[in-house]
Amino acid sequence: NAGRFDRAAMEFEKILPYLQRIYGITDTAYYTYYLFYTADCFSKDHKYTRAEDYFLRAKDIYEKKNGQNSGNYMIDINKLAESYRLDNKFAEAEKYYLQSLDVSRTRYLGNPTRCSRTGRTPSAKPTTAARAPPPGDPSRSG
Repeated sequence: NAGRFDRAAMEFEKILPYLQRIYGITDTAYYTYYLFYTADCFSKDHKYTRAEDYFLRAKDIYEKKNGQNSGNYMIDINKLAESYRLDNKFAEAEKYYLQSLDVSRTRYLGNPTRCSRTGRTPSAKPTTAARAPPPGDPSRSG
């Protein structure tokens, strides 16, 4: 299957300049759609750096055209995060996974809410609180 994804990505790359010329660089019906699927094919073929480039290009267009609350934007950044994760770029993956969750909460709940597990709002940064040593630990005073 991997060879098929590579061939598909190469075919998508061939038609992207035509789509850009016909529909424009901000078109989200065709041009950005094909950017996304070019990226997805490269990702499935384990060519993550190439995939990330196309996902980022699609993300920028979706963001400029529709803002950060569009469904296509949410899907694109989620797939971008997945590509970063598979490429062992965990900090970048986390950034886009969290952003995708924020968009999802906004789209489906109306506004970001506190996470029931952590109690944080989606944009809040985690804090590192000092933890008391467990009972019986020699470093525990008392």
